Amino acid sequence: MLTIHAEQAVYGSFPFWSKGYGLLASSPECRAEWVREFETICQEFGEPTSGASGEGALLCKRLRRGPWLVMRVACQGDDDRGRPGALAFHGIFIPAAEFAKIAYDPFLISHAFQSNWSEALSLNALTINADQSQGCSQEWPLAAELLGRSVVIESATPIDDVAKAVWRALKPRERRINSFATLTFRAPLRFSLSAVPRIAEDVRASGAHILTRDEALQDARHLASESRAFVHEPIASFDLTHRRHKVRLVAQGLLLLGILAILGWWIASMREPTPSPQVETIAPPAPSPDDVRPVEPDERSRLVEGLIELGERFHVDMPASLDPTSLMRAIDRQLRYRGAWLSEKDRERIERESPRDREIVLVWDDHMQSFRSDRPLPRDFSERPLREQVALFAWSFRVPADPRQPIDELPRIMIETMGIDRSVMPSSVRARFPVLTEYQRFLSRLVAR
Repeated sequence: MLTIHAEQAVYGSFPFWSKGYGLLASSPECRAEWVREFETICQEFGEPTSGASGEGALLCKRLRRGPWLVMRVACQGDDDRGRPGALAFHGIFIPAAEFAKIAYDPFLISHAFQSNWSEALSLNALTINADQSQGCSQEWPLAAELLGRSVVIESATPIDDVAKAVWRALKPRERRINSFATLTFRAPLRFSLSAVPRIAEDVRASGAHILTRDEALQDARHLASESRAFVHEPIASFDLTHRRHKVRLVAQGLLLLGILAILGWWIASMREPTPSPQVETIAPPAPSPDDVRPVEPDERSRLVEGLIELGERFHVDMPASLDPTSLMRAIDRQLRYRGAWLSEKDRERIERESPRDREIVLVWDDHMQSFRSDRPLPRDFSERPLREQVALFAWSFRVPADPRQPIDELPRIMIETMGIDRSVMPSSVRARFPVLTEYQRFLSRLVAR
């Protein structure tokens, strides 16, 4: 049995007041920015439609500026004006470090949600007892697809069974960059996996994978060929004939791989190699007089939370010690590009590309500059004041830092400036500029969901 600590808030329309939809209550440590985003997500849930009440919908999403939000929807009957279909949203805010204890599995805390509320409600911080995480399922229903594009299922009732199977088929590091809504009435594409009673035309045209509930419940191995994920196949028992056939296929495959390897070596030897980057280190800027100003405990705590979010968003293995210095060093060490760069000859050839392809290549190359290793943190980084450490950390990634801003704002700024969207480099351009394959491999960890 594990214990996690969380904050909570309730938003909705209730028959006992005349305020329409609004915030009913929140626990004392709920920050204003969490509550604002929580209210926005509730408002984007949409109005119930005919034949779909929204009762029991579960939403799980990482907030842009803070913890995870796990939210349950409950019907309240009539609203304050006597109209049916009033909804209440119970949101639980779970810090990333707490959620990691249960492997980011929101289904383990479903017993913590309430549905009956009163006007005199007062909320406190939550202490939730949860079972040990069940780990990853051996089945892969839709999990492979979820790693490549959004999945939208047409259903008038919550798809908890589908969502649970899919979520538990993802590894914890994959859960950290995904989200789901077991039912929503509007904007389903804001989630990795969602259900909506009626698929709108803009969703159909978006490229999302659209399924019925029955299709979603089936084993999705047939989707693996379209996906970037590996789907495990059970080991079958073969007779002797099949085994001999398999040996022949393996031998033929090895021979073909050998031929391809020799051919690839010959082609590579004929091509002018892309030179490795010449790393000329740049001296760090001089410290500011403001750098020695003490950091308040609350500001330090928010900085730690922001650095954890930054590391998780960009797939950094975070250290056991959650002090800000260790977190910054871990991110600095792992979030660097040390591969090849576009050569001068490549740049000359880029000028002859179509305007669209030329723009894509240059945008990618420009984005990669933030991750150069030519601005190392000084050796005495750990001994410097925390404000100076944060300034040096921003400088090393070429992120402009405003000394007037609180230092806990930097991780959010870095997430916004260093992340990328889901645009895909055309394969023909990658073929003409092999270094872009290295770029793409590195940038794939920065994709924003």
